[in-house]
Amino acid sequence: MVEVPTLWRSRRILLVMLRHFGCRFCKQQVHSIKMAHSRLHEGGTEVVLISIGRPDQISRFRAKMGLPDEIEVYVDTNPEAPVAHAAFKLRSDRGLVVNNPAVQELGQKALGEGFKDGGYGASRDTPYTGDVFQVGVDATPDHRLIVANM
Repeated sequence: MVEVPTLWRSRRILLVMLRHFGCRFCKQQVHSIKMAHSRLHEGGTEVVLISIGRPDQISRFRAKMGLPDEIEVYVDTNPEAPVAHAAFKLRSDRGLVVNNPAVQELGQKALGEGFKDGGYGASRDTPYTGDVFQVGVDATPDHRLIVANM
C-alpha cells in the first residue's frame, strides 16, 4: 500500500489516472505514453499509472500493454468508490461518457486503432471492475490516498 503523495515527494512523475483497465481510451493513452516513456525517463520523469481495479489485474494489464518495468502501475483499493480519483476531484458522470458525440467519435477512432473495451472484469457476468463512468468524484477532506500495486 502506498499513499499517493509519496509518489512525487522525492521525484518528478507523470501521473496518469485511468478509468479502469478495460477502458479503450485508457489503453490508447497508455500506448502513447509507452511510446514516449524513454524520452520522459531520460528527462528525469517517471511514469505512474493509477487505475480503478484490483491488484490482481495489474500483471495482466502490464503484460497485455507490454509495459516496461519502470512504468509503475497502481490501483485504487476500493474500485466501487475510488479514493485516489476522489482526491483529485475527478467525477463519475454517465453524461460525460454516454450519448456524447465527441466521446463517440473518439471511441470509434480508438476502435479503429485496435483498442477495445473489456478484458478485466470482476466476474464472467461483468466485463469491468468498478464504475465505468468514473472519471472521478468530489473529494472530501477525510479521504486517505492509498493505492496498491503488485
